[in-house]
Amino acid sequence: MSYSRWSNSIWYTYWSASSGETKDEQIFCICDLSRPFNFTYKELKENIHRCLGVVIEESKCEKNVSVLGESVTYKGLVYTEKEIDELQGYMEDFIEDMDNEFKE
Repeated sequence: MSYSRWSNSIWYTYWSASSGETKDEQIFCICDLSRPFNFTYKELKENIHRCLGVVIEESKCEKNVSVLGESVTYKGLVYTEKEIDELQGYMEDFIEDMDNEFKE
């Protein structure tokens, strides 16, 4: 299930169909040009701000990535507070969905 798409957001986020069997193993994915970010329900639930920090810090870094077989230098991004708040909202929606999906 998708939480956001590039057509209406800078983020492309979704619940991975290849997640594990338990609620704690469910994976929230963030597509990024430099690398994908995958966080489990458990990681987000325990410390959503640490997960956001990983995205912020990793996205700043310059990296060489392969695009259609060509090496391209990815300069990195610095997200605005509004963009990070938007991402946090998608993470919170995922947590809520997992709580509803995996009723205990």
